[in-house]
Amino acid sequence: MPSNSNYDYDSESNLSVEDFSELNQLRELIESDPELNSYTFHEEFLMMFLRCRGSAKKALKRLKSYVKKMKQRPEIFQWNDDLGKAVESDIIQLCTEKNADGGGILVIRPGNFNAKIASPQEIFQMAVLGTAFDEEIQRNGIHLLIDASSGNLFQLWSFGRSNIQYLGELVESALPVKVQKIHVAFEHPLATFVYNLFRPFTSKKIRQRVIFHGNDMESLHECCPPSSIPSKFGGTNDEKYTFDDYKKVLDHSQSILMSVWSQFQSKKSKKSKK
Repeated sequence: MPSNSNYDYDSESNLSVEDFSELNQLRELIESDPELNSYTFHEEFLMMFLRCRGSAKKALKRLKSYVKKMKQRPEIFQWNDDLGKAVESDIIQLCTEKNADGGGILVIRPGNFNAKIASPQEIFQMAVLGTAFDEEIQRNGIHLLIDASSGNLFQLWSFGRSNIQYLGELVESALPVKVQKIHVAFEHPLATFVYNLFRPFTSKKIRQRVIFHGNDMESLHECCPPSSIPSKFGGTNDEKYTFDDYKKVLDHSQSILMSVWSQFQSKKSKKSKK
């Protein structure tokens, strides 16, 4: 398992000289940080945070938040080969085409939430695994496109307030991806209530990135081109990634992620995984 110590630059490395320098700086910061220096982080794992934040100091801050979230809910940070139903339920859908800024577009349909099909834990696992899916998204960030046309209080109660808080904090400050904008379309009367539940768990910076479009798809298309988004939002891209598509891309990351995650698994979590 790779250590956190510095390495000499290898001309055959896939990293640029600049990335390699930042990676070594990040390793030095980890070695001197009492909260992190007892753990070992794979090079490719650290690069996710450097792509997201651009500098070693900013990457360290996000990495520490990620570790904090792992300690809080280690059962989420486990490889799960049984997410097929959750992916096919379309609660969360990563668009197959990028946004104009090179970032990803993630469609979220809260009205599709059904705890019998996908538990909150599986939704969190989808979010965590999704950040390892695409290096461009790590570099350029992501636009969240929320279909707020449906939903009910039972779904909200099933998800739970503590899970709402955890999800808000996980996405904003821990995962190695920057949220560029949050687009809310077709607001159901319950949407404002849900937004006010999330509001205390998000920073002012994130709240300023929320745009309520209502039924005005032209305003949405100024940020997200029709060629990238589903037809419900006035777009032309209804292609979807299947669970098999995700697995093909993520399989190479499994050993890297597990080398880090396994260090934070409690005995109870490890038993439940067997």
